[in-house]
Amino acid sequence: MAKKKASKSSFAKTKGNIKKLWKKAKVQAEDAPDFMATVEDGRYIAKLIGAVIKVSATEKAWKHLEWLWEILEGDAEGENIYKRTGLETEDNIMFFIRDLARLDVDTDSLEIDSEKDIEELMEALVEEGVIARLRTRTVDSGFQNVYIDKLIEDYSGGTEEEKTPEEEEPDWSKGDKCSVAIDGEDYEGVIKKVKDDVVTIKFDDGDTDDYELSELQAVEEESKNEFEIGDRVTAKIDGETYAGEINDIDGDEASVAFDDGEELVITLEDLTEE
Repeated sequence: MAKKKASKSSFAKTKGNIKKLWKKAKVQAEDAPDFMATVEDGRYIAKLIGAVIKVSATEKAWKHLEWLWEILEGDAEGENIYKRTGLETEDNIMFFIRDLARLDVDTDSLEIDSEKDIEELMEALVEEGVIARLRTRTVDSGFQNVYIDKLIEDYSGGTEEEKTPEEEEPDWSKGDKCSVAIDGEDYEGVIKKVKDDVVTIKFDDGDTDDYELSELQAVEEESKNEFEIGDRVTAKIDGETYAGEINDIDGDEASVAFDDGEELVITLEDLTEE
């Protein structure tokens, strides 16, 4: 059977498609900054030198705020870091508000009714010459996430290590005890879930909420109860002491089968070795 040859018209069509795709891709490449990893993952002292609301040409018209930071010290001094913050969902705006709070912006008194309000706010921060400590982390796709750790006040140059020695960043996992600063107060809780750079925390007061890893602080436990499944323990409930055996442990909680036949979930700190 004779092979069917490509017609001249089909070749021209393919050529035309390539030309069109090339033109679109070129516009996108020129219009959008490179958000793949451009600096090594780590912490940087950087100055906010620009911020603009954009609609991504490469991600289905995703509206976001683009922050432009300039690194002030270290081997990457003078290089730029781009941070993107979505503006399309409630969660997007929540993370934006938290970033502003880390820059000591009084978010309680802010009145944001439009994109113009956001642009004016960011222009004010740029004019103020805000300097902050940033942290970068590259995910598997190669995209580099940028987190604002804290505002650097009265910056006078030199290395951040000389001014405020940094401890090694904790490697957070399910069951870890942590604290989060909320409205100026530290709230302690236990990590229940870790997904990428967001964790679900169950606080000691019973509330559960999601936070970024950069918002977590380590909690020094004075005396950690190292119980194991099968240990005999006692717990005080409603003023009475009950004895039982640990059947399961999940983070800072244990499922205890008491001698009276009832099984309850008790926090480890409320248990005493029998």
